Amino acid sequence: MLKTDSQGDSVWAQTYGGESEGDIDIASPGSVIETPDGGYVVGGYRMLDNSSAVWLLKTDAQGDTLWTRTFGDGGEVGEWLDVTSEGGYILAGWTTSFGAGGSDLWLIKTDENGDTLWTRTYGGTGWDRCRHVRQTPDGGYILTGYTDSYGAGLNDLWLIKTDANGDTLAVAEEPVMETSDWEVVTSVGHSIVLQYNDMPQGFHASVFDATGRKVDEIESPAQNGVLTWGENHSPGVYFVRVESGASRQMQKVVLIR
Repeated sequence: MLKTDSQGDSVWAQTYGGESEGDIDIASPGSVIETPDGGYVVGGYRMLDNSSAVWLLKTDAQGDTLWTRTFGDGGEVGEWLDVTSEGGYILAGWTTSFGAGGSDLWLIKTDENGDTLWTRTYGGTGWDRCRHVRQTPDGGYILTGYTDSYGAGLNDLWLIKTDANGDTLAVAEEPVMETSDWEVVTSVGHSIVLQYNDMPQGFHASVFDATGRKVDEIESPAQNGVLTWGENHSPGVYFVRVESGASRQMQKVVLIR
């Protein structure tokens, strides 16, 4: 770990790990945080004897080690770290040792000394991994990652909201449309072409730009049809959300000129 002044000149540098500790990997810039006492807390994972464990380090203001903690049973990786409102720490990553199978998101809550208060896993039998965690104003947590246990297949973005104890809040799942109901025939071009079939209530789509702002709607009362969109819009990335009754599905498209 390297500390610099405002000009980028080195103030001090410290190394951690070694033969007894193993190789230390810091997964993301968000895993190094300055603490209220002027020291630092660092989260990541440790590789030792071909096994991995989530790793937590607390230092003083000069980067000297105050304590370290490891969590796991040989198949864990730490991805992100946050300081909680109680003065402890919340670590997010993934585990292959616990949970439903494959890899599961793993959330660890500790006190100010890095001692475990509770852990939670989230996921199915596929490969599910966490990339980010933050505490929310209500004392709960918001996690982002990806899943191939749920969603449309392969890796889907996964957003999880929990209460203060790490328990997930119940949400209603939306029915997913069969991909045969509609398709984007041309997804990149001066305009895009959509084809849909067997939609008794007609076709309705909302279009969003890359910032998530709704920019247009595409509608047709016909049960089947072919539609074009985009000739009057600026080039860029857009997302088309198609709705049919209570079902919805989204796809990315690109306009070029």
